[in-house]
Amino acid sequence: MGAARRRAHADRIRPGRAARGERAALAEANQQIDLLDDQLTASKDTVLRLQAQNAQWGDDAAYAQEQILALEELTVEASSVANSLSRCIEGHEQLVTYLQTPDDYEPEELESFRASVDELCTAATDAHLDFQQSVAP
Repeated sequence: MGAARRRAHADRIRPGRAARGERAALAEANQQIDLLDDQLTASKDTVLRLQAQNAQWGDDAAYAQEQILALEELTVEASSVANSLSRCIEGHEQLVTYLQTPDDYEPEELESFRASVDELCTAATDAHLDFQQSVAP
């Protein structure tokens, strides 16, 4: 009967050993779950931080683009004003040339040219003043 007792005793011990093994496996699985949970939390935090950073970069890029467009518009306007002032100067220079030889022209022609140069210069001066006001702080 010694062998039968040993088998009976072994049968009683095996469930205890199996339960201890299962507990150890469960504890190890729980540790792995905790580790994975920590990694998941860290990954989510990283994704959220990168999304916020990306959004900020997008906002910065949009602002920079708006500034570029505004500067381009100012450049076009400044170029137009400069061209107007240049035409005014050229008109005055041409009028001076005409006035150096007044006998070559009818008085009405000289007066008409002078009036058109005055109109051109008045428009250029007004455009210049408007531009200065538009860029003033």
